[in-house]
Amino acid sequence: MGKKKDKKGKGAEKTALKTAKKAEKKARAEADEDLEALIAEFQELDRKRTQVTEEPCAPPLPRCNGSLVAHPEKEELILFGGEYYNGQKTFVYNDLFFYNIKKNEWSQVQIPEGPPPRCAHQAVSLAQGGGQMWVFGGEFASPSQSQFYHYKDLWVLHLATRKWEKISSSGGPTSRSGHRMVSVKRQLVVFGGFHDNIINYQYFCDLYTFNLDTYQWARLSTSGVGPSPRSACQLLPTPDGSVIVYGGYSKTKVKRDVDKGTVHSDMFVLSPEKGSTTEGGAPQKWKWAQVKASGVKPSPRCGFSSCLTAPNRAIFFGGVQDEEDEEELSGDFFDDSYTLDLENRKWFLTNLKGRKSSKRRRRRAKKDKEAGAESDEESEDDSRERGEEKSDSDSEEEESVPLVPSPRMNTLMVVKGKILFLYGGVYEEGDKQVTLNDLYALDLHKMDEWRALVTSNPQDQEWLEESSSDDDDDDDDDSHLGATGGKNTGSASGIVTLNDLYALDLHKMDEWRALVTSNPQDQEWLEESSSDDDDDDDDSHLGATGGKNTGSASDSDEGGLETKQDHPSVLAGENVADFFSRTKDHWMDLARKSAEEEAQSFSEKALKKIAFQMAKFFHEEQAKTSEDESQEGGH
Repeated sequence: MGKKKDKKGKGAEKTALKTAKKAEKKARAEADEDLEALIAEFQELDRKRTQVTEEPCAPPLPRCNGSLVAHPEKEELILFGGEYYNGQKTFVYNDLFFYNIKKNEWSQVQIPEGPPPRCAHQAVSLAQGGGQMWVFGGEFASPSQSQFYHYKDLWVLHLATRKWEKISSSGGPTSRSGHRMVSVKRQLVVFGGFHDNIINYQYFCDLYTFNLDTYQWARLSTSGVGPSPRSACQLLPTPDGSVIVYGGYSKTKVKRDVDKGTVHSDMFVLSPEKGSTTEGGAPQKWKWAQVKASGVKPSPRCGFSSCLTAPNRAIFFGGVQDEEDEEELSGDFFDDSYTLDLENRKWFLTNLKGRKSSKRRRRRAKKDKEAGAESDEESEDDSRERGEEKSDSDSEEEESVPLVPSPRMNTLMVVKGKILFLYGGVYEEGDKQVTLNDLYALDLHKMDEWRALVTSNPQDQEWLEESSSDDDDDDDDDSHLGATGGKNTGSASGIVTLNDLYALDLHKMDEWRALVTSNPQDQEWLEESSSDDDDDDDDSHLGATGGKNTGSASDSDEGGLETKQDHPSVLAGENVADFFSRTKDHWMDLARKSAEEEAQSFSEKALKKIAFQMAKFFHEEQAKTSEDESQEGGH
């Protein structure tokens, strides 16, 4: 029974590598693809347009990581760029849409010589020169996401003349995406972001300003202790000219091929030092300070969205918290919202009138209540002063639950007048990523309920399962198993080899005669798990160590092999979730090595899922082994 234990985990490695092979096949067609050439091709096609066109249209196709800003002069919203993933391919856009608030209508506007397709960029609208929208950075991805191109360009859309202008100014931020940008007293302020070229990645905590009068970039030198490098944080300007940074996400390399992701929930304020200004009146020296916000704080999460709703107040919505249970890795998506008092640095749960303070998912509500730093009584008093309190009767609150957008992450939010608009977002259903294109509005004066302006039906979205190419993969992976070289379409449990003999009279051409018959039921079929030692030669390329295994298990025990993979033991009574949590580094390392051998790169989330499946497979096999030994011992 010992050698059976030694070989457990092989199947997990096979599963992980098969996943890597599928990704490799999908990317193979574009392995030599030059992203810069693709971008140049987009721009060349765009240059052929000579006229500005505007046409009424249906709501934009689902997308995420785009930008949504309010037109500074009209009752309109402006949506630009973004990306969409259908399960097999990623589509990146550079289309431009205007939403007429009064008419509840979308229109698509095509303007020549605009920015190439991008997502994870930043956009800011300003009330100057008839209205402007400034766009910086972002990324373009190949359809398989095997390659990325990060931008460092700055564009301005002149809304009055409907003309794009690319700004040429040196000394700006390096190419990046996932950064944040806000306007502060005639300046654009850019913070953070990341750059990933598959081989290496880097997160940033640098600060740049772009002077809107001189059109010059400047890198800020700051004093004090500021935030660590991160992307996807919240960047909020305050009335006194300061900037608040909250949350975000980053990865750091723990050791070779092992990364650790961190969801940040800290808060910092960047303030201009008094008496230190340039000739134009812009701050010249800045200082960081970490602050500890009070109140009912949100639980740590990624994909949190925020928006200023008043000069000293911001609202936050949604987000996701990755969770691990015994069966799978999943994201816990939120539909709750919080208000942050920027002046007093205090959090409040955003309560709509008639709505209970608990969120739709009570389990999450309990989490966030425990995370709050203030008592419910104090929070309710402050909320009452801000018009965020509900009706007095709990029974009425229970009966009247206003409409709230479904749980999601990376939604786009913007305020126009006294109305907060919320567009789209992403959530997951198992392995399926659902991208939304719905639109909601909330009256910030009434604070009663969200109104659905545009609805979306996720069931209408096409999702192409990765397993749709299994047939092709099986041909390649299992061709050495077939006796005739053709595809075996029979039982998945094993291959049946026949020894029957038939004859056909070529003159009569009537029918085949059975001379010798065979009974497949008489054949003994040994499951692969019980003959792993014999498969060493065939499966040596699947090992995590990269060496070829040419010996038996007994040879390995004597030191003749270096390729045997040792996996952590499963403790008595330990479930899959606990086992994976305890041994996560081992499986993540194995998943990375497997991907590396196949010359493929996966996102951290994808690697985590692969690692979990490997651990789950090994855990189940260990349980079977223990059960078999128990049964044999009983005899």
